[in-house]
Amino acid sequence: MADASSVIDPCTALLKGPGLSKERRADALLIRGRGYHRSKRLELAAQDYAAASELTPKNVEIWMSWSNVHLRLGPDQGYVDKVERAAKLEPNNARVLRTLGALYWNLGNRNGAIELYGKALRADPNEAYTWIFRSRAYSAMGKHAEAIADADALLALPPAALNRDGYLDQHGDVRDFTVAALIHRGELFQTVGQMDRAAKDFDAAVNAGRSAPALVARAYFRMETNDASPEALADLEEATRTEPANASAQFALGMSLTHSKMFDRAFTAFDHAVAARPGFSVALKMRARMHRHFQRTDEAVEDFVAAIEADPRVVTTSLPALRHAGYWTSAQAPTSFTPEFQDAIRACMLDTTCN
Repeated sequence: MADASSVIDPCTALLKGPGLSKERRADALLIRGRGYHRSKRLELAAQDYAAASELTPKNVEIWMSWSNVHLRLGPDQGYVDKVERAAKLEPNNARVLRTLGALYWNLGNRNGAIELYGKALRADPNEAYTWIFRSRAYSAMGKHAEAIADADALLALPPAALNRDGYLDQHGDVRDFTVAALIHRGELFQTVGQMDRAAKDFDAAVNAGRSAPALVARAYFRMETNDASPEALADLEEATRTEPANASAQFALGMSLTHSKMFDRAFTAFDHAVAARPGFSVALKMRARMHRHFQRTDEAVEDFVAAIEADPRVVTTSLPALRHAGYWTSAQAPTSFTPEFQDAIRACMLDTTCN
């Protein structure tokens, strides 16, 4: 699939020209919007989708693309409204049904999501996103056999169908769908303990192009049986050479280096992860631990607080360690940065056994 960002300049030139019909102008805005979308310029994408919707409000593709921008910028009513608009326009469209299923899932209606995914696949059995969405849903519900069956069906699709739209991952990066599907199935096999089959899928994902996500997935698989696996470390070093700004790869490298007690390099990897993805809470928390290791208490506390501010769930995951070490004795979780809670964090950042 061509680089989506390559359509931006031609569409811009076309839009500046005279005599464009309303339909052609809307098409150019939609295509340019997708270019912005897939190059992570989401605000510009939203502007183009909005302009296109004014010209051709019955084009369901506009509403689905625009809803995805809302979802990536942060779930809000705009996301819901635009999915519902698409559903009213073409209620039997497979891609609309899949998008509506994802909305149901995000709103907590698991059974409704599964039902909609089924309708989408009956409408178009080649709808790759629906197969992977339903497989993930089944996995989250503990229905691993069904999840693996859907992953098998996904990978059995004709290559043209599998990569028809490319794959936009959770961070907004365009990836190869075959590789994404192999990683997903490998993780399912890993979950159910079918390690030989998992290894084959992770190897196949890496061999399909040695992409950073595939190398990271295989490294995590290897680290499951050996925290300090030299093969895992080699995969992660390759992944970060391939994509130095890949925050997930840098974080995984930092974890591998931590297990191998190479703390200087681990700090650098976590630092790169935070630089690539500001607000990456677990990377901030691990960088705090590296600061603590090197007795940089103020910096450690600053990173730990930043991790909580980026994701309040860090409080929940950190409380057992704070309580075990005796630094937080209240039965209640803190709801704000009280002096007592700040003292507990500082004490933990002075104590290398507080993990």
